[in-house]
Amino acid sequence: MSWALILKTLRDRWRNAAGWAGIGGLMAVIQLYIYPSIKESSDAMDKFIDVFPKELIAMFRIEDYTSSVGFLGTELFSMMIPMVFIALGASWGASAAAEEEDRGTSEIIYALPIRRHQVLISKMMATWLVMVATGIFLVLEITIGSTVVDLNLEGVDLIAATAGCLSLGVFFHGLSLAIGSLTGHRGIAIGASIGLGLLSFLIFALAPLVDTFDAILPFNPFEWALGNNPLKEGVDWPGLGWLGLGGLIGYAIALVAIDRRDLDA
Repeated sequence: MSWALILKTLRDRWRNAAGWAGIGGLMAVIQLYIYPSIKESSDAMDKFIDVFPKELIAMFRIEDYTSSVGFLGTELFSMMIPMVFIALGASWGASAAAEEEDRGTSEIIYALPIRRHQVLISKMMATWLVMVATGIFLVLEITIGSTVVDLNLEGVDLIAATAGCLSLGVFFHGLSLAIGSLTGHRGIAIGASIGLGLLSFLIFALAPLVDTFDAILPFNPFEWALGNNPLKEGVDWPGLGWLGLGGLIGYAIALVAIDRRDLDA
């Protein structure tokens, strides 16, 4: 690991990091902004939800929409924030593994007096720092924003829900690194990782409606991250464990592949 490379990666890609954190923060602000209207019309909203198609209620796992847990779970932690972490992990993973080749600078970066896998580990560390910082930013933003809009967070485990989303990002970060290290193509790594992330979400969302999905749901990353409703139930340690294991497998494949593959300068 090289702290110089970690700092270089953060310096080179700080705009990307700020962009993804900003997107997540903006979505949180928008949803918090509309919460007072939801709260003021809670009775009417509950009646509206009651006549919602049961399929949609099952798909988005809507439970007591006007409560803090129900509102945040439906509007932020069902898709928006998880996809921010997936996109962040996938894009940074693909760049770490293949961007140097796309730019034609691989002969420079890999000519440093450290092994290729050490270069990759340094870039991985930079990504972890960015994802943790993004998670902390979102937790603080929602916590502070909730006081402004009078959203009662009692019984809401923001840290557990954010940890699940962050671990989802780690999983797809490992996947993107592995694909990028094996293929040497940044576009393929990003497209495949985000595509699989969207497919995982689609299966997770449709599972209550499609019986045939029941058999594969236990192997779905979204189920590991969100299936136990961490906003309400707290940290799902087994789920986080599976996501971490999946990320580690991706990292191991990437580290072996980057040392063995012929790189294009």
